[in-house]
Amino acid sequence: MKKLNTEDFVGVWENQNTEPYVKEEELHITFRIASPLIWITKEPENGEPESIATGKFHVENGKGSAFAFVIEEKETRIINCRNFTDGKNPGFVAEIEPYGEVYMERK
Repeated sequence: MKKLNTEDFVGVWENQNTEPYVKEEELHITFRIASPLIWITKEPENGEPESIATGKFHVENGKGSAFAFVIEEKETRIINCRNFTDGKNPGFVAEIEPYGEVYMERK
């Protein structure tokens, strides 16, 4: 797998409620990325977005298809990810506590 960096993720990414990533509660999670900044939110059906993480970040490449967003907030936060796909429908799987694995696609 190619070495990923922040530029690979610039843009808006939204979760897709598709199998096997469907949750009991329908989630609306958005990643807004403008290198080197990231803002991850949970969007309620009504009301203001709830911030999950925000700050400067970098991408840490792991073994195989694994990588992580390392976000510098008050404390460092790590969002573990895997299976980045590029091309017509770029996407990846992110592990976001307390929601579990979500599939993200670029919009």
